Amino acid sequence: MIDPKRFNKQAMAEDARRTEDKLLEERLRNLYDGESFVILLLDRGVTTNVTTLNRVNHFRYLVFMGNANGVIGYGTGKGGNFETALNNAIKDCKKNLIAVPLDHFQTLTTPIETWSNGMRLYLEPRTDMNAWGHPIIAAMLSLAGVSHVAFKINARNKNTYNMVYCMFKALTLMKTPKSLAENMGFKLYHQSYMPWKYYDQHITFRH
Repeated sequence: MIDPKRFNKQAMAEDARRTEDKLLEERLRNLYDGESFVILLLDRGVTTNVTTLNRVNHFRYLVFMGNANGVIGYGTGKGGNFETALNNAIKDCKKNLIAVPLDHFQTLTTPIETWSNGMRLYLEPRTDMNAWGHPIIAAMLSLAGVSHVAFKINARNKNTYNMVYCMFKALTLMKTPKSLAENMGFKLYHQSYMPWKYYDQHITFRH
């Protein structure tokens, strides 16, 4: 026998998700009309404060935005309903937009290692995109425009917020082939995708 209360909860959850998708498309179209930005809804949650008179719900969202051309951002938002919380997250994401140094012919030039709250993220240059490991990390790298990379992530608890923090730290440490050649003092065509070449010179970027 179908429980009507459970059925109503499932129907309400499905309606809320469909409304969230429509709201994301509408807000993205209004904010960045003509741009190829994509918004990822990374995390959602609801907290309930039980009082003597009523139950007060608070919604929270974490979103990530990128245009696959070096412009990325993330934002968090809270609110009394999911629409307000999602709007606040998108507004916060718009404030946190940054441009990372990017060369589409060689997007990642050196190994990069970052960590945040017990989570370690390691990026390694490759001739292609090796997305094996974690789909969220792979999606964020693709939206950032990084297509010559393999990555490793080590953590006991793969918290989504720590993933975003590690990703932003790593992407802000990126170097274009031209800037790396100028800093190291060698010709531009001497660069390669082999990470061992940079281990000997101790230029693995860590943060």
